[in-house]
Amino acid sequence: MKSYTEDDIDGVMRYMKIFHPEKANPDYCEALLEYWDLTLKHMALNNPEDVEKIYEAFEASKNKS
Repeated sequence: MKSYTEDDIDGVMRYMKIFHPEKANPDYCEALLEYWDLTLKHMALNNPEDVEKIYEAFEASKNKS
């Protein structure tokens, strides 16, 4: 289990306060970060092409700026 900083958790909490305010608490947000981390690792091992699609979408969004 990775240890997240207060800034990491606070960032997720800001998002959750807007879109899912009932779940905007530090414990839930830290668990969500852990889940995202595990999900990306699983995706990288089992569906690496999906990780590449995420990367390409990120690059495309950066190039529009």
